[in-house]
Parts: sequence; structure tokens; C-alpha cells
Amino acid sequence: MLSATKAYICAAFMSWLGTADTGTSPSWLSSIVKEENSAVQWENLCIQLGKFVDEYVMTEFDIERAWREQLEQQRQQKENQRSNLSLTPTPLDNDDGVNAQQPCTSGMTT
Repeated sequence: MLSATKAYICAAFMSWLGTADTGTSPSWLSSIVKEENSAVQWENLCIQLGKFVDEYVMTEFDIERAWREQLEQQRQQKENQRSNLSLTPTPLDNDDGVNAQQPCTSGMTT
């Protein structure tokens, strides 16, 4: 499995660079190499490689998205069921029609 992952990343990187072989350099690399400041070189290289990672490595596959959406729907349904249960009115009357809940009186008058 690891070999397949490495092969995918290499093929994706070459595709992203627009190269057909490993001997070809991308056009943006020459501008990075020409930069004299090594900190700026590193920053520019990270920016370019970050674009590749965002586009090819950190993508969410369709099946992963479907699983995530399905789990979210299930969570939402459970939450809705809980809220519906808490909103369900409870009967105040007994079977004989007498109010089951009597008001509490303290015996004090106002």
C-alpha cells in the first residue's frame, strides 16, 4: 500500500508540474533559485509546494465526503428526535377526566 501511495504522489506531483519525466524542472523553480536570500527561497518553495499539497494531497475523496455527510445526517436526525421528544406535550388529565396535577397552594393569602 505504501508503494502505491508513493507512486500516486510522484505521478500527481509530475502532473501538477506539467512534466513527463523526472529530469524536467518546473518554470517557477528557476525564479526561486535566482533569489539570493535563502529565507525568501524557502518561503517561495513552501508556497509552491503548499499549492500542490492543497490540490492533490489534502483533497477529500467522494467516498469520504459521502461518509461524513451521512454521519452528519444521522447526528442531526438523533438531535431532532431528542428535541421532538422534549417538545411532546404530556397529558394533564387522568383517564377519569380529573386533572392529575393540582395547583399547589401554600395557604397564604395575598
